[in-house]
Amino acid sequence: MKIRNSQAFTMMELIIVIMIIGVIMSLVGPRVAKWWSQSEEFESKLKIQNIKAALNDYRMEFGTLPTTKEGLRALVENIRPNDEAYRKAEREGKFPFVAKGEEGITDKSGEPFIYHCPPEKNKGKFKFFEIMWVGKQGTEEEPTLTDGV
Repeated sequence: MKIRNSQAFTMMELIIVIMIIGVIMSLVGPRVAKWWSQSEEFESKLKIQNIKAALNDYRMEFGTLPTTKEGLRALVENIRPNDEAYRKAEREGKFPFVAKGEEGITDKSGEPFIYHCPPEKNKGKFKFFEIMWVGKQGTEEEPTLTDGV
């Protein structure tokens, strides 16, 4: 038997290693993709909970929720600069109500959450608001999370 003194791998060794890597990736890949999508949904749910808390803080500060037109931007910046209560809150450093500012009202891809608050028809009664996350638009799966309070 002839002893080789070569420093390189044979073609057969390379093919076997590539096949082993391929088998491992085919087993692990789908699980990683599933965990990734679940983490995106979990992060969005967590952000929605933070937005709910910020909306409650906003309501405690100003006595009302932002309108649908004002949207979640009301949690980030002073949308009523002529109102004394809002100027006072701004001076006291209460803005932004959401911890991460602009990033706190958008999902992972930078799309803003959809906020809907019906107009005040019955003052003093319970008011409902809804926050939605529509996920990746244009894909086959469009997850929708809604949370009403």
